[in-house]
Amino acid sequence: IYVLMFFVIPPISLILISITQEREQKTLESLLLQPISRKSIVNGKLLYGLILVASNLVITLLTLGIVIVAGIAILNQLLHIDLFPLITTYITFGNVLILTYILSGLTLVGILLISLAVMMSLLAKDEREGNLVISVLMILPVVALILIIAVPYDIFGVTGEYFFASLPVIGFMYSLYVTILTGSIGPLSFYSVVAQGIFSLLSIWFSSKLIEIEGILEINIVQALKKLVRLG
Repeated sequence: IYVLMFFVIPPISLILISITQEREQKTLESLLLQPISRKSIVNGKLLYGLILVASNLVITLLTLGIVIVAGIAILNQLLHIDLFPLITTYITFGNVLILTYILSGLTLVGILLISLAVMMSLLAKDEREGNLVISVLMILPVVALILIIAVPYDIFGVTGEYFFASLPVIGFMYSLYVTILTGSIGPLSFYSVVAQGIFSLLSIWFSSKLIEIEGILEINIVQALKKLVRLG
């Protein structure tokens, strides 16, 4: 929740606002008329969002690392106990694997949310609709977390578990919750990460197809879906 709310949502907000403002100021229309690939415009927006997310995460992780190392050094001086050997005992293959799983899943969820923001910004007619999308994206992880904690994760059986793990964004949060409860990474965790990757690719593909529709700035989402079906 912390990573999604403070590192992914702000770049999404900037992307949505930038594109909707371009639409209102008529600069997006002139951009689409330039002799460049429309897919390049989508890729540029995606790259912009990913750079913002990566920059936020790197700066925060570096700051957190410095604070932790400084805190341990201070405790070593005060308590005269070397805490570093104690910490290194937690650096095991299983813990490294779990950390890799978490970082991979968060990366794919970030890509998915940013690509969804680009897609929705192409359909949002003004800044009000863009802000509505931002509100929905901010509420979704919180609602998902409440449902995951409130409902026993194994109540629906193995099929139900894999179904929930395959859902975009919610699926990764669900698999992460199960991983924390069980203390290990199972097939469900890998399945969820793969599902997030597939949804990310589909969202990027959808956005690239969406921007190629003639008159995309004048049609609504229903009309856009009908045209995409015809193109498909």
